[in-house]
Amino acid sequence: MESTTTAKPRILLLSTAYLPLIGGSELAIHHIANRLTGTDFDLVTGRYHPTTKLMETIGRVRVFRAGGRWARIPLVLPKLLLPIAIAATALRLMRTHHYDAVHAYQASQAAGAAWLMKIFRPRVPLIITIQEGKDLENQSWLVRLIRSAIIRRADVVTAISAHLAAYAGRYTSSPIRIIPNGVTVHTIPQVKNPDPTILTVSRLVPKNNVEGVIRAFVAVRRSITNARLAIVGDGPLRQDLESLASELGIREAVDFIGIIPHEQLAVVYAAADVFVRPSLSEGLGSVFLEAMAARVPVVASAVGGIPDIVHDEQTGLVCNQHDAADIARAIVRVLEDRPLRERMVLNAERMVREKYDWDIIALHMDRLYKEIARP
Repeated sequence: MESTTTAKPRILLLSTAYLPLIGGSELAIHHIANRLTGTDFDLVTGRYHPTTKLMETIGRVRVFRAGGRWARIPLVLPKLLLPIAIAATALRLMRTHHYDAVHAYQASQAAGAAWLMKIFRPRVPLIITIQEGKDLENQSWLVRLIRSAIIRRADVVTAISAHLAAYAGRYTSSPIRIIPNGVTVHTIPQVKNPDPTILTVSRLVPKNNVEGVIRAFVAVRRSITNARLAIVGDGPLRQDLESLASELGIREAVDFIGIIPHEQLAVVYAAADVFVRPSLSEGLGSVFLEAMAARVPVVASAVGGIPDIVHDEQTGLVCNQHDAADIARAIVRVLEDRPLRERMVLNAERMVREKYDWDIIALHMDRLYKEIARP
């Protein structure tokens, strides 16, 4: 057993997935851990391919993967067993390492593992971070029951938006902190495309409502005939969305770009004239922060955590996600009203620098770790 008088605090992180897979939790862990040089981090996550290393160091995080050859995402049984595998691996680590706290991201498989661990290690403080972008109210009763039980186990809950904090407050009397995801703020040359470009960056799934963007684009083209729509991302709806663009007679003006490495996205944002995502549900919406950091005006729906960052006519324009005509109206207004566009860009960039820079987010998390860590 390691000595408990370590020079640095050590946090055991649990995440359903981790780099090289990219998502909100994965990026948050990466950016925060790399900034908190006074804390050591171990992470237990799933192993989704037999060639993936069982143990490696990525940045400042030692990564341990659980699940072995059976842990493949499309299979139902492995997804149900993953919390057990993560918990078993984490408990083995805890037999030989002292951890000041366990921090589970997402109230799903990883937090399910933390729930199991709390049975065997009840005195180790547990932090659960809620990041879900799904519509939590419309999931099955069993999923909602399990999630509520997980949240009740936490000693501290963090949420990335006021919307998710309110959700967590229904199930726990433990402290709840709003610590949003952040964005890397840097100066990007504004090299615009020759034609007015509408950009959306989304996984092509129903909740992101790319269909609504494509339908709205038909009306946009009536007002701005040389406008183009760039769709970055991939997913199960891609073929259907390409077919829809063809049926609507706009396929030649819609670019399905596919997946772009995250580190290259800033240049893609900066080349656009407006970013739009009329989401049906959203935990916070890191893509809006990324667009704002690139000085691109945004059009968004007022669902989930989006109102935390998109304030109508101040940091972006709000549209009705169920009304293609209203989405189009907002897009055209941004493109045609230069004073409005410039005011929103200025306000949004200032907000991002003051509240959502990863350096600031890391300080909030560092403060929490120091408060909860055992003496």
